[in-house]
This record gives sequence, structure tokens and C-alpha cells, in this order.
Amino acid sequence: METNKLYVYKVDNINKIVNRFLLNFNSQFNPGQKVLIKPNWVNSRSPDTGATTNMELIEEVIKFFRKKRMRIILAEGSGYEFDTEKAFKILNVDYFKKYNVKVVNTRKCATRLVDLHGKILKKTLLPADAIDADWIINIPKIKTHVLTGMSLCLKNLFGLLPDKERRFAHTFGLNQAIIDLATYFNDKTINLLDGITAMSGEGPVFGDTFNLKILIAGTNMADIDKACCGLLGVDFKKIHHIRMARSLFSDHVEVISEYHEKLPFFQLPTASGYYKFRYWGVFAFDWLQSRFSKRSFIPNIVTRFGVQLFIDNKKCNLCGKCIKICPMGAITQAKDKSIKIDFEKCRYVRCFKCFDLCEPEAIKIKGFSQPRKFKSKASLINKNTLSF
Repeated sequence: METNKLYVYKVDNINKIVNRFLLNFNSQFNPGQKVLIKPNWVNSRSPDTGATTNMELIEEVIKFFRKKRMRIILAEGSGYEFDTEKAFKILNVDYFKKYNVKVVNTRKCATRLVDLHGKILKKTLLPADAIDADWIINIPKIKTHVLTGMSLCLKNLFGLLPDKERRFAHTFGLNQAIIDLATYFNDKTINLLDGITAMSGEGPVFGDTFNLKILIAGTNMADIDKACCGLLGVDFKKIHHIRMARSLFSDHVEVISEYHEKLPFFQLPTASGYYKFRYWGVFAFDWLQSRFSKRSFIPNIVTRFGVQLFIDNKKCNLCGKCIKICPMGAITQAKDKSIKIDFEKCRYVRCFKCFDLCEPEAIKIKGFSQPRKFKSKASLINKNTLSF
């Protein structure tokens, strides 16, 4: 009986951990091979909030494969209602181009039709770079998701799908589509699950931040997701796509852990069935109308009725910090001294830097979700280094 090894690292030195883990596969990495790195950049929120993958971790992975003289691709497509290119800009993804890395927006890239032989995803368009890659390095976040319960290794590969395929999957079976995609890529995927910071509650973007300081690594996505749920005190059987991944589970898993501390209470999303039904309805409607129009209405609908920012000028102390920190120039001061947010400039970004920074809590939220303020102010300032 083959034993699959799974590693749980306590994060003190990211460089050492990345090299120690990836050296397990050293004999299989060859110069000229194509390696696709898949982070989680669901939107433009800082990695310190728990919404997106730690940038130093990505950099150390890139540096490892650069030394191996392998061709490196950094590929991601943000959430359907977000603008991926703007997210890349705010997160300073261009920083990685100094390593001769190809950056790919999976929502607008070259694709090929492949047969996944899945239950939901059959003949499906996938990024050509993902199909041709010799290796996929999957670097998701430990976080919750209002639709799927958790977003870990299995769910992270969903970001490879172009818009048309995402819409189809959301309409006809999101959880099974996650399994279909993971099954197709499983044999060439190596995973580094980022729990340096994590997100509980109403993830994947607007939940509560936890500093876990752990990395969970291995080759089997389903095993890692199941083990991660166990560490967090979450019953994996309550997470539909992980429960459905039973065909991917290894017969025997050896967990090699250097992390023995008690983890904090981890809250799953409280989104109701009605909330999920409304979300599904948006995708189903959009799929139906796509047969007559090339335009998608999903970003319009979700941003209009989803999370929005507004200013309570009675609480505002006119410090102007929100104006300076907004990467989109969406916040201005009117002639009457009141502060205003331009919804159109903000709607497809919603980085929430202003909300997190506002000390008098004059920036408020309206919409289905009610995000909590991220407390660490230092990480909110835009920099041209990786000190995010």
C-alpha cells in the first residue's frame, strides 16, 4: 500500500521551507520544463487580510524554479465580479517579471478544448499554458468560501477556468466541476497551502483574518484539504466538494508535522441557502442569456447588489488618508468638504484599503455581506517591495 506524505510546517523562514519541501522532487525537475504557478488572487485585497496568497511565498517558489532553469508561468483569474488586470496592478504582480516570469490572466488567455471526462466538465476550454505545463504549483490560501464552505487546494484550480466555463460550472454543478478539474490536473500538481494568514467567516474576500503561520504541503489536493479541515476543527464531510473527492483520497497518509499548537476557533460561513440560491440564479440567468448575447451581466449584477462602500460624513474627521490610499482614485473631497466614493471606479476592484484604514470608522458597508475591518494598518500602504 503506497503512503502519501503530507507536510505541515510552522512558518519561521519561508525560503528554507520552500526549498526543503521542493527538494523532495529535485530529481523530477529538469531544465526547460514548463512550470505553472497558480496562486489565489481572487481580488486585490492584501495577503495580510487572508484573502490572497502571500507574495514572499510566491517569490521563493519562483526563485527555486529559476535556479532549475525552468520556464515559469504565473497564472490566475480573479473572481467573476472583479477586474483581474486591476487586481494584478494593485497587488504589484509586475514585480515578478524581473525573474523573467510570464504573467497570464486566465480569464483572457489562449485556450484549447480538452476532454476532462468529468461529470460536469466534459469538453472544456482550458488555458493552453496549463495544459502544456509539466508541473502545476498550486499555492492557495486557507480560507472559507460563502458558496463552497472552504477554499483550499481543490477549489483553487477553479481559477484556471475562463469566464465561459466558470459560468457553466456555477450553473450546472460547482462542487462537481471542482472535482472534475482537480482530477484532470492532479497527477502533475504540487501544493503549498498558504496558512501564514488565513480567513474564516464570510470568505473568500471579506471574512475574518487569522495569523496561523503554517504551510501545508504535498502532492494530493484532496488529502491536504481533508487534513487542513481536521487541523481547523472543521468536519470535511460538511464541505461538499471535499467529501465528493473521495476517489482522490490516498489509501494511507503520513502527516509529518512540526506544528503542534492549538489552532484558533475557525468559523465557517453563515450564508443561507437563500443567499446561495440567489447567487446560482444570477449565473443560471447569465448562462441562458449567453446563448443570445456575448456580454455577461454577472459583474454588473453582483457588484450592484453585493458589497459596496459609502461614507458616513457625520463620522468623518476629514483626515484625507482614504483619498491618498485609494489605488483607483475613487475617493474625492467635494467643495462642501464632504468625502465621496465614486462607485464606478471602485466596483470591480473593492480592495477595501480605505475601509481597513479608516480610524473613525466613517467608511461603511452595504450589501449582502458585512466585512469586518482588517486591523493591521502597516500592511495597507502601497509599496514597490514585497512587504505587503
